[in-house]
Amino acid sequence: NFRPKLKYVNRIDDVATLIERCSNIVVLTGAGISVSCGIPDFRSENGIYNMLGEYNLPDPQSMFELEFFKSNPIPFFQFAKHLLPGNYKPSATHNFLKLLDSKGKLLRNYTQNIDGLEREAKIDMCRVHQCHGSLDFARCLFCHNEVPLSSIRQHILEQRIPMCQKCKNPRGILKPNIVFFGESLGSKFGDLILNDRNKCDLVIVMGSSLKVAPVSEIIGWMPKNIPLVLFNREVVGQPHSFDVELLGDCDSIVSHLCHKMNWPLEGGKVDEIPPEFEAPSTYYFANCKRKEKLTNKFSSPFYDKETSIQIYERHFQMILNKANESCQRK
Repeated sequence: NFRPKLKYVNRIDDVATLIERCSNIVVLTGAGISVSCGIPDFRSENGIYNMLGEYNLPDPQSMFELEFFKSNPIPFFQFAKHLLPGNYKPSATHNFLKLLDSKGKLLRNYTQNIDGLEREAKIDMCRVHQCHGSLDFARCLFCHNEVPLSSIRQHILEQRIPMCQKCKNPRGILKPNIVFFGESLGSKFGDLILNDRNKCDLVIVMGSSLKVAPVSEIIGWMPKNIPLVLFNREVVGQPHSFDVELLGDCDSIVSHLCHKMNWPLEGGKVDEIPPEFEAPSTYYFANCKRKEKLTNKFSSPFYDKETSIQIYERHFQMILNKANESCQRK
């Protein structure tokens, strides 16, 4: 069930050629593409999960657990204050996605980010699926009344817990429409995957640890003959194999590629030192984490090998069942 490397895609020139030729590119983005904007990621040395003292959390994931939020929403709103739209400008990587969109090459950007910088970069939001939600709206935990961000923005800025003015229930905290751990991503996610897997001609993973399911499983759901490329500081996604691994800051990687393709990139800056190549298909840019020797061990941050494979296969079977049902209806 795991994806092997394609033998004919090995070099950065192959990646540039694919980007120029392909017209239905699927891009999966994570927090790593927003680090240069000033937004910390989650799992790096300076990431949110290592900032427990600042947010006073019992464990790293509590900030995004619904039951913890109900009992103590303060840490989340401390964090949300820094992500309000208008606080940050898009990175060169966001602008690269805009280029793909404007050139008619972007089939879908599945983003794990909640910072809304895709909209700031003026990417067509019909091409963007915010897998983990956004701060655009908030919903009452008691009566489910929905309100726009504008109605609670001042509360967040002043660090006051926004409460529902419709039901006025003491349990009616207005929670931004962010997907917390254990919450469903909704049916649209699965519907888009079913549609896009039959159309895509290139898959790029950018700035993601690929450690949060089910978004992390997208690369396993795509056809195995479709080229798969990684732009990230370190290798991720095992046991799947990427065809080319471009390791380093995403901004440096997209700047290098745009220079090769003669694409003007806003905010782009090509590194003075060219990337170092390691056979058969890895390139090291600035600020990368060098590859360690790979083993046959399947490591997961939450589950052992057997459980991880069972979860992966269960999600994959769910997608296949839905596709079969759709075909039968037709």
